Amino acid sequence: MNLISAPDGRHLRHGETIYRVIGQDSGTANIVLEDEFGDRKFLPVEDFRMQIALGNVSEAKMPDFATRSLSHGTHEEKVFREAVLARVGRHRENGHGWPTAWKKARDELQSDAKHCERARSFPAIRTVQYWRQHAMRIGSRAMVDKRAMSGNRNYRHDEVFEEIVFDLLESKFLTSDRMTVTQLSRHAAALYQAECAKRRLQPAPHGRKVVESIIASLPHEDVVKMRLDSKEARRRLNQAARFQQIKAPFERLEVDSTVADIFVIIDDHGNVARPHVTAAIDVATGLIVGLEIGIENPTAVTTAKVLKEAMTPASDAFFDRFEIENRLRTMGRPLTVVADQGSENSGDIIRRLIATAGFEFQQAIPGHPEKKPFIERFFGTFAAFVTQLPGATKTKMMPNRSRIATAKVEAKLTLEDFSAFVQKWRFDSYALTKRRRIHSIYRMSESPAQAWKRLEHEFLVPEPPSKRELRQIFFAKRISRKLHHYGIEVDGIQYHSTDLSYLSRTLGTSEVEVWRDVTDIRTIGVTNPKSNELIFVGTKDPECPPLSVEELKRIRKSLGKTSADRLTAEELLKSAAAGQHHSEKPLGTKHRRKLHEAKANRRNQRIREAAAKPHDSEESLLERASQASKPIQRPAKLAKFSDEQVEK
Repeated sequence: MNLISAPDGRHLRHGETIYRVIGQDSGTANIVLEDEFGDRKFLPVEDFRMQIALGNVSEAKMPDFATRSLSHGTHEEKVFREAVLARVGRHRENGHGWPTAWKKARDELQSDAKHCERARSFPAIRTVQYWRQHAMRIGSRAMVDKRAMSGNRNYRHDEVFEEIVFDLLESKFLTSDRMTVTQLSRHAAALYQAECAKRRLQPAPHGRKVVESIIASLPHEDVVKMRLDSKEARRRLNQAARFQQIKAPFERLEVDSTVADIFVIIDDHGNVARPHVTAAIDVATGLIVGLEIGIENPTAVTTAKVLKEAMTPASDAFFDRFEIENRLRTMGRPLTVVADQGSENSGDIIRRLIATAGFEFQQAIPGHPEKKPFIERFFGTFAAFVTQLPGATKTKMMPNRSRIATAKVEAKLTLEDFSAFVQKWRFDSYALTKRRRIHSIYRMSESPAQAWKRLEHEFLVPEPPSKRELRQIFFAKRISRKLHHYGIEVDGIQYHSTDLSYLSRTLGTSEVEVWRDVTDIRTIGVTNPKSNELIFVGTKDPECPPLSVEELKRIRKSLGKTSADRLTAEELLKSAAAGQHHSEKPLGTKHRRKLHEAKANRRNQRIREAAAKPHDSEESLLERASQASKPIQRPAKLAKFSDEQVEK
């Protein structure tokens, strides 16, 4: 076994073989590589650096080696820019000012047969100065025109053109080997222009690059090969293979967050804001298995709540609350969860969630939505649904940002109203609407609900974590504390339970491992050193408010208390009533201050609601004995059941 000084996680390409870079061997100057079969090889550090220079090592933790070579046009533009800087620099050295040097360089290049065509649209003085500034800083790479490499992360095409492309993909491109992307683009553009003329719409971008971006968002092998050059086709085929291996529900969940294109009312004064939406989608079925809506920016707690919902069956109270008719209960333990590299997908809570639920957590490369095509497709469908609601920032007739002022005026849905609309649409509309074949990994035109009901008979869906395991998710802060006869004290708050008393009498040591619930200080988890079991212990004072660890820290700071000073429930309640548990008000616009105030008021409401409910921190020994103490690992291969076996 090799000791790794620092884990790496990237990939190295050698011929047709892809190695995972484990890290540097702590004993030698070698890099440890591992192939797909688990066999390890060693590569000297200097050779590894050479492979990086050759572009054979992925930049992120995904086996993506795509590089961009300069096209003929890009190369010609680079040569022209270098010629402009060379001539302007020469005239500047001869004592001419910028206007004169620029004019002389323009006249010379316009009379040069090699550059006369490009020099007809000669760049302005400020552009030339910009080129010179970047060339001095990063060298000749600054002369490469990066406009062809840039891109708007939002969709630049409209929904009408997208539907036309999808129709053509299903009707012709999937069934004809003679249909090329060029032909598809021309056909789609003609249909789109005719449709825009019919509806009297201003056409949005609808060229070949737009068609390629739409196809690139699809996961299927026979769609993504697209008759491109072999290098690009090979990259996309490798991408497609990862999705084609998915067969059963909960093999892969995709998680992401977005800002909804709608203004909702956030307080009693009529102030509005755009809510944040975090969702988790099951790739095999297309079902939304987790959803969280709020005006707060997404955090690790938000991601954990969404994944916890995916592993928890929905209750009758949930369906009754939103008047949902399609009461489809889906739950399981995911094998892989894919998210982006935002701050809401990292930290102690996410690490604790992974350790508790026992799944693999992958983070996609920033700026590559094709790594999460299913959640991106859902948000596209979700955006189309939102346009039908009052307060939407865009509609089919008016693009984004053109009706923001109108949306603020017509906003009449509260955040709770919007959440109710979305939850009902999620189950009663989205889950029952048939997906296109090109959006399904099974290439079947069936709704997400139909896919779930079919697949749960064909495959053994992994059992969800127990209630006790899910409860441990938010216990992410681990500390050590002394065990006294009266219990345990953490940050001036005392905790006690009957199980803890039994532990203090039978335990030989007084030092124990304590886990804190970062969302609620009323309960801690104490690890039994003998059985490694987590015991939940509540506060001695039942009036203690359900503050978070961060809120307790702010109160302690405002009161001038140290961690050794005791805090009573009465002090915490008074401080919370005075708003000392909130972060400082942000300096900025009036809207920012109103939004901060609305967030604080909503947090106060949640604290009051949680405090009104009975807080049962202890569990009976019988309940704990009936639940698994360790996460159940999913088998490498899933069992299949035939119809005959199911009937038996």
